[in-house]
Amino acid sequence: MKAGRYIKAILSDDATVTALVGTKIYALKIPQSETQNIYPAIAFTCTNTPADRNKTQKATAFLVTATIAMWANTYTQAEDMDQAVFNAFDFEETTAAGVTVTGCEYTRSEIAQDEDSKFFVCVATYEIWLKR
Repeated sequence: MKAGRYIKAILSDDATVTALVGTKIYALKIPQSETQNIYPAIAFTCTNTPADRNKTQKATAFLVTATIAMWANTYTQAEDMDQAVFNAFDFEETTAAGVTVTGCEYTRSEIAQDEDSKFFVCVATYEIWLKR
């Protein structure tokens, strides 16, 4: 499915998100080959299921569970990123990158610290309804 294109477009077009992370928005994982400080940055994944789970007809829509990991240098920065992503996504019904979304709902988020206590990560989950 094309939910990743939608997520990347929405986050990249949001001024608050880009003020926090610049262009460091990635599908799946953050590249570790950069020589400069790679945080703050965002990585996201998508899980797609048919919106009609009974499969009584050809799929016309999909329910996408989007997991968005926001890596930050400080706890406050992680909170700010969580709020910015929330504002960009929650209850949006729009088309971006050629993908039409008929609904998007925030389900939860959690902030944690890496085992070396150097960085913070906020992981948020959204349910996105995607037209086929």
